[in-house]
Amino acid sequence: MVGIKLGVSTMPFIKSHFDEIVKTIENIPENLELDCCEIIEEGFHFLNSERIKMLKNAASTSKISYTVHAPFAGINLASPEPLQSVLLDFMDKSLERSYTLEAEIFIVHPGLLSPFTIHFPELAWHSLKNAIRHLCKLSDALGSPKIAVENMAPPYPFLVSQSQDVERLFQELEDCEFGLCLDIGHAQKSGGVKTFLKHVEQYVTHVHAHDNIGDKDAHLQVGKGTVDWKYVVSTLKKLNFRGYIVVENTTLDDAYDSIRFLKTIINR
Repeated sequence: MVGIKLGVSTMPFIKSHFDEIVKTIENIPENLELDCCEIIEEGFHFLNSERIKMLKNAASTSKISYTVHAPFAGINLASPEPLQSVLLDFMDKSLERSYTLEAEIFIVHPGLLSPFTIHFPELAWHSLKNAIRHLCKLSDALGSPKIAVENMAPPYPFLVSQSQDVERLFQELEDCEFGLCLDIGHAQKSGGVKTFLKHVEQYVTHVHAHDNIGDKDAHLQVGKGTVDWKYVVSTLKKLNFRGYIVVENTTLDDAYDSIRFLKTIINR
């Protein structure tokens, strides 16, 4: 597909054995014309040399590329020292495994306020910037994958959930090469995707697609909530967006139906 490319996340397999992910990639319906699979490196699905080999073999069959969603459970990139060094060492290893997989994008969650840093929000912000700068430096040294920071959703105290948070982050890290993973569902919960996108469109390098009705982060099938997907796609086209829209649904059937829905809009 020229221009916007489509992919699916391994979110539906969070409780499954890793082999199920590989089998699914090997048997992606050809009529979906998928470009990418996003591996969530979390829980039972941490990468190792054997799994990377399995994924590469599957990719050669299905002709897809990979992106990797970095670990997030218990990971807070806004943690100050001495904890931050420990967390960054852990993230470095994940980034290096993603490089071995030949992943194109490495998506990270921004940090959040802890019971300690809620009293020192600027310390948390400084720690987050330090973490992103650190990961960008390693990404540059390796050559790939590129870093993309995901916008999160309230009510959790993430440091990057509103459009002004995104703007501040990129303005204060002008010396770093990274992009925004625009999570459409999260943006819908953070004042609405239209308003959000108008303020951050220039930073978008990767997209997560799922729907909701504005009340909770439901990860509904695309088109089953209140997001204006025609607006999203038309805006991305105007931006000459050449990255991936990766659908994040909790079932594979929903993910495939989301892909079909998006294709009808993209191809208009």
